Amino acid sequence: MMNQKQSPAGSAGQDDELNEITSLINSNKDNQFADNTQIEISIPEGTKIDRTPYLPTWGISHLDYFIDHISDVYGCPRDYVTMSVIIAVSTAIGTNATSFDGKYKNNPLLWGLLIGEQSTNKSEPLKQAFKPLYDIDFELHDNYLKRKSACTEGDVKPTYEHNIVGDSTPEYRSSLLGRHRHGICYLRDEMASKFAEVNRYNSGSEVETELTIFSAGQLCINRKGDEPILIKSPFMNQIGTIQPDIVSKYMGSDLFMYNGYLARWLFVFPDNKICSEYSDKTVENSIINRYDKFIRDIHKDSSLSTYTVTYSEDAKKLYADYYNLLQKKATQASDSYEAGIYGKLQIYVQRWALTTYVARVFELSEGTVITGDIMKYSIECMNYFEYTALKVRNLLLNNRNTVTRNKGLTKENVLQELVKLYPKAGENKQALADVIGVSRSQVSRTLNKDAMLRCYGYDSNETVSTSAKDANLSVTSINEAV
Repeated sequence: MMNQKQSPAGSAGQDDELNEITSLINSNKDNQFADNTQIEISIPEGTKIDRTPYLPTWGISHLDYFIDHISDVYGCPRDYVTMSVIIAVSTAIGTNATSFDGKYKNNPLLWGLLIGEQSTNKSEPLKQAFKPLYDIDFELHDNYLKRKSACTEGDVKPTYEHNIVGDSTPEYRSSLLGRHRHGICYLRDEMASKFAEVNRYNSGSEVETELTIFSAGQLCINRKGDEPILIKSPFMNQIGTIQPDIVSKYMGSDLFMYNGYLARWLFVFPDNKICSEYSDKTVENSIINRYDKFIRDIHKDSSLSTYTVTYSEDAKKLYADYYNLLQKKATQASDSYEAGIYGKLQIYVQRWALTTYVARVFELSEGTVITGDIMKYSIECMNYFEYTALKVRNLLLNNRNTVTRNKGLTKENVLQELVKLYPKAGENKQALADVIGVSRSQVSRTLNKDAMLRCYGYDSNETVSTSAKDANLSVTSINEAV
């Protein structure tokens, strides 16, 4: 396997003298040159430029061995393994560890997506990194069955608590969060189905719940027929895999892009496709067993909850400088989605640092503060995620432009964009309907399809037909291509 060395300044895989050229060639922001602009760049013969930097690894010997070993044996990008490992560590920590910078408290909550084409082996890193937690869940399930079988009439029935949840309803995940206060990880090998379902049902409520979870806000679930669930500090990591084409298809909706939801995801998105030939290499039990013990030790340890992790003066200074840099970038952002990326990195750098701190405590028995070295490493990782977030943004915007060119705007699109530009036009739906020559209910239905325009939805006393006939009529009368 070829080693992917990291640079000390977060621009791993790129020579310093080529930084300016690389940023020009591979910028993920909107192209600011006119279509007819010609640019000539002279690059020395034989020069190799890696377009996307590598995600820096931990600097913790046995974790680095594990990451390199899994990548080598299974022929998958090392970045996939690195991300899978840190979210597995974060899940093992859960709500046990808290950091405080003098203003904000953070748990190590992380959301990650492994993006890659088919056959890039995105799944195996997840399986290997989370295997210790899966094993713990099997043990918890066996214990649950034993307690359940021992119950007699009148006994309180036991509940099954587990760390990893896969394909499930939002209601089940909320219920599990309510009884498993350590926290959970929502892990789906194919995350596409989650985004497809949310888009299909226009499920703004599910997105709002997850936004609350991300911010560690108090979560209250009150559904008809169920006991209300009140969770003070919910903790739910998320990780899964997805293909670039699926990202474009399902994640580019306004529901995801412009309410801050998509900006809360950390993307691992390598450029290079690894097509590894078959290898006789097998996993080494000593490396796997060491990693397994490491995750289990973190999961069962309760000492972390007895103190709050703080920051050294060096770490505070590095964080302040990085925070201010992101603030400057946010003011210069092209749109609210890009600005949101920088805002969420200000949060993630602290969560990543806390996760790294816990890993170092268990490996190196360090103190109770996040040091400057840990903060520097975390900032390097955020530089990577800034790059990949802009790369995803570019992918989504390019797809939107292609769809618009190929399909044209519909009358629904025009009406929605009109109300976005002139919000007062949506306040009097009847007048708007009279002007464009459709029914008031059709205007309400059209605005309600856009997550940003829900405030202009149906009035409480407005009756809208939901019959198939009326639905078909509304489509033919208002959704024609312009």
